Amino acid sequence: MKTAVIQVKALIHRSYAGPMTNLSYTFFAFCLGQLIIALHETYKLMEELKLRIGFGFDAHRFVKGRRCILCGVEIPCAFGPDGHSDADVPVHALMDALLGALALGDIGRHFPESDGKLQDADSIELLSKVYAMVKERGYILGNADITIVLESPRLSHYIEAMRERIAAALETDTGNISVKATTEERMGYTGTGEGISSTAAVLLTERQI
Repeated sequence: MKTAVIQVKALIHRSYAGPMTNLSYTFFAFCLGQLIIALHETYKLMEELKLRIGFGFDAHRFVKGRRCILCGVEIPCAFGPDGHSDADVPVHALMDALLGALALGDIGRHFPESDGKLQDADSIELLSKVYAMVKERGYILGNADITIVLESPRLSHYIEAMRERIAAALETDTGNISVKATTEERMGYTGTGEGISSTAAVLLTERQI
């Protein structure tokens, strides 16, 4: 404990010029020690549970006359995301999150735009293929959290249908799928209606055989 206090004192002297008592140093060292223990235990738990975390992002420009398909659900709209496939932005972000969690690259690597077979492809079908890769490597989905950013159209009436489509593709319950929609308060390219973006975060767990 004395060694820890001495080390913490040296650290504090380099970063803090104000007066501190020996009691303050001791308490600080104790808190730091507890934090290190908690972080170590968390790391061990993640190793034991074989957890993997992934994050994905995608953005597309809106084009008049394009179908607006989000999370596998077609939204009645005069415009939609432009792209080689059906340009389902949140599903693309989700696929990147799944691939990223296992360091498998991104969707451009697995489904390149140069592949003519992918013209207007159903992104939900591509999502199922990505999830097959996840399972082949011994993992399954714990949960997914998707955020869609656009000024219009409003999506509140379609959220549950979106969750159901995603859950079916990932072979899980809707309780493990979160889909949210928000705006950027008329700021940036989503705020002006020029385009749409989406983020997705996933937690994967080791598959129990």
